[in-house]
Amino acid sequence: MAIIILLTAIIVFLVICGYLKNAAQSQLLAFVSTLVVLSAFVVITTELLNVFNLVATLPVFISWLLFFISGVFIWFRNGKYMPVFSFPTGFTAFEKKMLVGIAFILVITGVTAVVAYPNNWDSMTYHLGRVMQWIQHGNVNHYPTRIDRQLTQPPLAEYEILHLLLLSNNDRLANLIQWVFFGGCISVIVLLATAIGFNKTTTITAAFLTATIPMAILQSTGTQNDIVVAFFVLIAILFAIKAYYRQFDLSSSLLFYITCALALLSKGTAFIYLFPVVIGFGILLLYKKRWRAFPSIVIGVFIVALFYFPFSYRNYQTYTSPLGKSYELNNEVYALDGFLSNIFKNSAMHLGTPFQACNQFVMRVNVGLHQVIGVDVNAPKYNWGPSPDFQLNYISLHEDSAGNMLQVIGLMIAIPVLIIRYKRLSVIQRVVILILLLMYCTFCFVLKWQIWHVRLHLTMFLFGALILAMFMQQLPIWLHRLAVGTVFCYALLFLFFNQSRGWFFKTNIFNQDQKGQYFASNKNLYKPFDDINFEMRKHNCSKIAFISGGDSWEYPFWKWNSDVENFEIYQINTDNETAKLEATYYANKPLPDAIINVREDQPLGNTYTYKSATYTLTKQSG
Repeated sequence: MAIIILLTAIIVFLVICGYLKNAAQSQLLAFVSTLVVLSAFVVITTELLNVFNLVATLPVFISWLLFFISGVFIWFRNGKYMPVFSFPTGFTAFEKKMLVGIAFILVITGVTAVVAYPNNWDSMTYHLGRVMQWIQHGNVNHYPTRIDRQLTQPPLAEYEILHLLLLSNNDRLANLIQWVFFGGCISVIVLLATAIGFNKTTTITAAFLTATIPMAILQSTGTQNDIVVAFFVLIAILFAIKAYYRQFDLSSSLLFYITCALALLSKGTAFIYLFPVVIGFGILLLYKKRWRAFPSIVIGVFIVALFYFPFSYRNYQTYTSPLGKSYELNNEVYALDGFLSNIFKNSAMHLGTPFQACNQFVMRVNVGLHQVIGVDVNAPKYNWGPSPDFQLNYISLHEDSAGNMLQVIGLMIAIPVLIIRYKRLSVIQRVVILILLLMYCTFCFVLKWQIWHVRLHLTMFLFGALILAMFMQQLPIWLHRLAVGTVFCYALLFLFFNQSRGWFFKTNIFNQDQKGQYFASNKNLYKPFDDINFEMRKHNCSKIAFISGGDSWEYPFWKWNSDVENFEIYQINTDNETAKLEATYYANKPLPDAIINVREDQPLGNTYTYKSATYTLTKQSG
């Protein structure tokens, strides 16, 4: 039944192409607009079905079927417009090679996404865990859990995975969400490059540099959400530029407001990355429209609130905050020394190399800079507690820790050079540089440093591809080609030797079974999970009570027992803000067949009484 999503996507694309048939690059714009429309539909449908506890396969299928039929009706009514897919001509040999490189990366990442099973740590704990809980409950309401991120993190990417799993029951397809949005990011960069006046070679260079970002390649085959939020931030910038060119007409402004709302529903970092964009949009809107800007602003606030309210209200009910649980991610003190410290660390963390001598040199430079400003490199007020201390390690090929070394070096060179030569740039190109700098400064000023920031920086690197392309346009042709070749060869390392989903390891995505792939980058967890699951199967357990930690793996239990009729997992002894939900949530639940306890701080002993039943320890691991 998942084919209905593809058919709907195609018909929406055709309808939008018909509307844009006279616009330049209409097919690329139709593609990214289709992603926006489908995402908005997923959010609206999920929230409407949630009201009636109908988040299930049949209602979701009917929703997509009705959407498809409506699209077909509009398509026929508008004259059944079919776009002409003619590949542009007149490319130089060098431009063709870059286009082939982009296509090659998309094909290889697409194959990886379809063949591999999800196995990222966060996916096992909350990205996919929350999806299975939603399917079990028939709604997306909050439920008792110690894994707070299953509740408090913005849900858009997981809503889309939810629809795919309900209609296909194939979690390999879940990887395709980020892969499709990876293609969307490349397309948006092309549209942005055109909007800010790049020539053909520079536009293709920008797209190529987007496709070769290591973190983008690694994440495009998994089930995290950094590419998804990056897409909506980038397209919000695109629609903001279009709105400016069109004197802030209603249609362009509406598209900007909708994409901002979808970005905020994708990941919390959107608040930081959109901040300078929204402020700039508001200032220009007021400057151009004066008092006539206020109706547009009111409409914008209403649209964002309309999309964001259901999720934020659920957070408020449970955590008394629309943003949910506070993880104390913000700097404890907003001061110049902390700001500079975070700039140094967030820049240096991408510079890991295979050579320890180089890594130690960068580390010494970073520590020296901290000594100059009088701040400890690991000062708790500027470093997030759960993160390891700042340390520059070897190059990583893992999606949680891989740096974008070449991109950082390129931007550190490009931005100062372009600022010095600012007279050669158009006003809009200067604005692009300013937006990136404001994004980075806001990020460093607000957030404590943590080792996982390499992942959160992805939006800036995707946007930064435009700046690198601007800079490379000014290089001699031989140096431009050398840079492109170097970036591509470096990208191959991440393309084929992804630590979680590699092609050429002894055990890889083509020869490893489903169970093994879930634990590909955390092999030490395989045996205890397998042992516990063996006990569950031996005793015919279908109702499982789970006493979890705040970052415990849950998803493998779901998939390893997908053949068990009416299999359920619900969390007990939550001991946090969601504990108040337990009494009512489990009032009519049958007693669990088994209890799994992974909390070392709360051992249950050899016997444990839950409600009216006594449970006996049958397996202990670690």
